[in-house]
Amino acid sequence: MRAWPRMQRAAAAILAVLSSSACAAPREPDPPQPAGRVAIGLDERGISIGKDIVVGPGDVPAAAPARVEALHTKLKERREAWKLAHFREPFEGAIDASIAPPTACVAGMSLLSTAASAGYPRAKVSLDTLQLDVEMEPPASEAMARVYLSFHGSGTVEVRGHACLAAYDTVAVSELVATLKEWPGFSDIFTMTLFASCEPGAPFRDVLAAFGEVRKVQPKATLAVGFACPGAAGVRPSGADPSAGTGAMPGATPDAGPGGGAAKRSPGAKRTKARVREGAVTVQGPLTEDAVRGVVHEKLGAMEACYRDGLRDNAALQGSFTTRFVIGRKGGVVSIHLSAADMPDTPVVRCVMTELGDLQFPPAKSAVTVIYPLLFSLE
Repeated sequence: MRAWPRMQRAAAAILAVLSSSACAAPREPDPPQPAGRVAIGLDERGISIGKDIVVGPGDVPAAAPARVEALHTKLKERREAWKLAHFREPFEGAIDASIAPPTACVAGMSLLSTAASAGYPRAKVSLDTLQLDVEMEPPASEAMARVYLSFHGSGTVEVRGHACLAAYDTVAVSELVATLKEWPGFSDIFTMTLFASCEPGAPFRDVLAAFGEVRKVQPKATLAVGFACPGAAGVRPSGADPSAGTGAMPGATPDAGPGGGAAKRSPGAKRTKARVREGAVTVQGPLTEDAVRGVVHEKLGAMEACYRDGLRDNAALQGSFTTRFVIGRKGGVVSIHLSAADMPDTPVVRCVMTELGDLQFPPAKSAVTVIYPLLFSLE
């Protein structure tokens, strides 16, 4: 009988606790944990995952960016193991990369590109006082603005625009954003990808610093590593030809105008002379119209040859198109595209655009925008 009062008191205590819990404010859920993030370190010991060294210092690329196979294998194994254990949850595909300050550009870019190829295209990178969230997704559209950067190792970077045309200029890393803002149409860019390459002596810090500055004005900017333009520092990507064709910065892809059926020339048809003439030229910038015309005239013969090639397939081919190109500080054409066209022969248009893209003008203090109409006729 004595046990009964003790049982009553215990039951009352339990009811009191349950009652107070019911009246209390609901507890906030714990914040979600990162889905399969991997901590990677890069320092004088090599590359580590967590506390385990997976790549020795002698196996970290030093001459040119390359995939680090041992790291790639380990990351793929971790990715597949995580997906198997959490098959109902989306995989984030991210790493936390801690990189020592003296790290070379080649080594840092090799780490990021290896992680991206293994299924981890997002990274939180820490290097000394720099901390950046880096997106390494490939560009989703040809219309995305592309900037090619080659880091030289002396705090400078060579800047090229879409399609790897001529170098705009070589500037200090701290001046990169100011230089990009000189380009016509920069304020209209919504998305941008930086294609980065570097000489062996360049520090990885320069890449992060440049990317961080661009992120301030282009928050959605992404980074592609290991790419370089012909003649620039670094190694060109395998299976890609960034110099092929023509393009524009910002991100306008050439449109050769409406297509048309080609009329084949009949045997014995009278040959006519192909002539290329210019319309009213507009020049905005420090170069004079005469200076621009003088350089373009040097290519008239080559442009007429493009036209004659088109006449072999279409004996009645005539028309016009207008190009809009930008000349960089060094005098090269850094972007080119069509602003209007009624020329139905795409190969002729592309041929002429290629010739114009190879022009070398006098150096200028800032970007020069040129609108150049061309007329193709038979005589």
